[in-house]
Amino acid sequence: MRTSLWAYPWDIADEGTESVLREVQELGFTAIDLAANYHAIATLAPHNPLRKVMYTDTGAVFFPARLDRYARIVPSLWPESPVLRAWPAVARLVADGGLTLNAWTIGMFQPWVTRIYPDTARVLPFGDRMPSGTCPANPDVQDYLVALGADLVEQYPIQLVELEGIGFPDFAYGVVRERIGIALSEWARYLLGLCFCHACGRAAAAEGIDVERLRRWVVGEVERRFAEAGDEPSPEPVAPRLAESGSTDPELGRFVELRHEAVERLVRRIARIVTGARPSAGICVPVRPDALDGLRLERVLDVIGAVMIPHPRQHPEEAAAIVQRVRASPRRIELVHNQSAIGPERPGSPGFHEAVQAAIRLGVDQISFYHHGLLKRPQLATISRLMREA
Repeated sequence: MRTSLWAYPWDIADEGTESVLREVQELGFTAIDLAANYHAIATLAPHNPLRKVMYTDTGAVFFPARLDRYARIVPSLWPESPVLRAWPAVARLVADGGLTLNAWTIGMFQPWVTRIYPDTARVLPFGDRMPSGTCPANPDVQDYLVALGADLVEQYPIQLVELEGIGFPDFAYGVVRERIGIALSEWARYLLGLCFCHACGRAAAAEGIDVERLRRWVVGEVERRFAEAGDEPSPEPVAPRLAESGSTDPELGRFVELRHEAVERLVRRIARIVTGARPSAGICVPVRPDALDGLRLERVLDVIGAVMIPHPRQHPEEAAAIVQRVRASPRRIELVHNQSAIGPERPGSPGFHEAVQAAIRLGVDQISFYHHGLLKRPQLATISRLMREA
């Protein structure tokens, strides 16, 4: 089993590539998950010697992407040259240090894209444009992410391109803290997140769907819930409501199916170009058991290299079901567990230890710990000790 440590290029550049990789290896980690691009963030870096706070409200691309390889959407490179040089510096040293290199890659949560290319943003049923993230059905977004994956593996000895947020996010997911003063049922929240951008609308219209009628129906469904009396929503799990509504309105069922097809198409395109450019590389996708983000695991098992399993301690049955599905595949597909070390599950907490043990019991191939730059050095040492004991 590999143990990996997530890292930001700016921390590596500021602390020194050789110093960081030596520390990673001395702590016993066997891989590093290095951010290739990133979303909006404000970080506190306790052991960074040059900056204690790293802030960006748009995100950026953090490796020296070859801009001539891209189509309409061209990477917005982070303006600090030393930070961009962290990627090639790490790539030169990982083999000598016996480390595996993974590219931690953000999908839709890229505000810089929607600011430069406004038509790529998701548009919600009420007409609200969401500048925090792009729509996975947008052809330009797909072309950009496919080119990004190829650019990475052609330049660097990457084992996994780990895709974060490759599907449709929750309607409120984004840059700012949400302020929602009413309780929403799962169904209402799902409907609020349906995208009616130009790309989604064109794809639906091409299938003969009356997009405006469908949008008005969704708005009506949500507004009825806005008008309900009381403080608690009705229990409305998405799956049965979607099945019921889809059976009475085939256009809704087909509209939802188009979302799944768009995400599947994107995953397949990235997987094929990554393995085509570097046969030893693969892509790693996050999986939600409910597939409400549009990614159905069974549809991409033939092309992916790894799966990020969801929270084995909090949702053991769901995680176990995904593991069983992956292990039943005739192809070798790795299992990856992303273990947060911030928030309530800090390295010394019982919950942290239990989550790691749960992942080990599932037989994962890699545990990725979040995060090198955000933790104190004693916390990193605690993770190292726990993994040696495990």
